[in-house]
Amino acid sequence: MNFLALDPAALRLCCAVAETGSFSAAGRRCGLTQSAASRQIQRLEEALGVTLFERTTRSVRPTPAGEFLRAHALRLLGDAALTVQRLGEEFAGAPRTLRVGWSRSIGISHLPGLLHAFEARHSEVRLTLEQNAGAALLAGLEQRALDLAIVSDPARLPRTLERLHAFADEFVLIAPRRLGPASAKARPARELLRAWADERWLLPLGSSGAGGDVRTWLRQHGLRRHSAIELDSFDVIASLVALGLGVSLVPRRTLALFARGRRPLVHPMRPRYRRRIAVLARRELPRPAQVTDFVAAILFRK
Repeated sequence: MNFLALDPAALRLCCAVAETGSFSAAGRRCGLTQSAASRQIQRLEEALGVTLFERTTRSVRPTPAGEFLRAHALRLLGDAALTVQRLGEEFAGAPRTLRVGWSRSIGISHLPGLLHAFEARHSEVRLTLEQNAGAALLAGLEQRALDLAIVSDPARLPRTLERLHAFADEFVLIAPRRLGPASAKARPARELLRAWADERWLLPLGSSGAGGDVRTWLRQHGLRRHSAIELDSFDVIASLVALGLGVSLVPRRTLALFARGRRPLVHPMRPRYRRRIAVLARRELPRPAQVTDFVAAILFRK
């Protein structure tokens, strides 16, 4: 095998073919014709001594070797891009940048507490924000497309990542005003869930970490059969509950953006439900100053 075949252009083309399933689409992305893209991949396969793609008249699919190379190519390309960026920041006077991703289960109302102090103290840092699914954010960290990810604390982390900070996020049961006023005192969660058993539940996607955790808690407190609409944003869920479309269990801070007369009613319950939100980064030393400064400046207002 010839490792010199793994030049950045070849790696980018390999990733493009795997992502698009087409030599023509990958060629357009990389500024090549279909035939030139096909020939370049063939030369790469010959240099490496492995078949990277299965070709049919209808599709192009990566082989296990192709998937392996794609995963490592993304990391290699990320390493190269980050090295150039850090060189500019440390030795050429380029502005420092910080790329932060936050999961879709963490609402917009969380962001002021997470960003305010850092922005006030480090306005010279160019901050880029990205919202995505938690799994995509972890992949972005590993591929060096992100510097930090703010997500529901996963049970397991890849060995390449670590938690830099974690804090509790309290959830509340919310319902539209048509179901009557909320009690001044906390009611047993089982009692509330039993009363709302016939209501439509608005829940985060079951495939997400937050969605799985919410469903587990609801089952543990007696809600086993229910009609549900799945969404990927607690902000949207709370808005739909306020409009009378159902009931839900959402982070308390999600309600901060609502005007007082327009928010859904919060029904106090016991026991309370909390999740942990974690700030994740790659395991690396020395850590860029802007990453350390962001974690040190986090504000989470109760």
